[in-house]
Amino acid sequence: MGLRGLPPRFVFMNIFKELKRGNSREEEYFSAALAILLDEIPELTTYLLDEMLDISDESDEYEIIPEYPISDGRIDIAIRSIHYEIFIENKISSGLGESQLERYSKHLESIGKETKLVLLTRDFIDDETIPKYTNKYIFWTDLYTLLDHFGTVP
Repeated sequence: MGLRGLPPRFVFMNIFKELKRGNSREEEYFSAALAILLDEIPELTTYLLDEMLDISDESDEYEIIPEYPISDGRIDIAIRSIHYEIFIENKISSGLGESQLERYSKHLESIGKETKLVLLTRDFIDDETIPKYTNKYIFWTDLYTLLDHFGTVP
């Protein structure tokens, strides 16, 4: 194991190198891989939420749910706690579905606790609804940088 309980750095390098390929199943694979990391390494979840969304409540325990079903779709990764409901929508080889972010945002509004919607993409998506409905738009390369930094922080 690497620093802070992470697998060796080359494991992450190999995972993210696969992004260069490009098929429809990649999105599911990388969503599942990220969900596994978040679930297996709670400190990583806490670190990423703090870095990406300024959520720094270390007392929260997070439940990580890949392919979380809602009434109007399926969220790639849901992160749930007593205080927060966070959805991560991952796009690798596809664009956004019709009104996708709006539907997810409306679902979050109905929950009754603090909510966040994160869009995670490999490539830039030019869509005017992104700033309106998301709390954070991040690229996989940025996420890799955060993961790499997490592995070296004492």
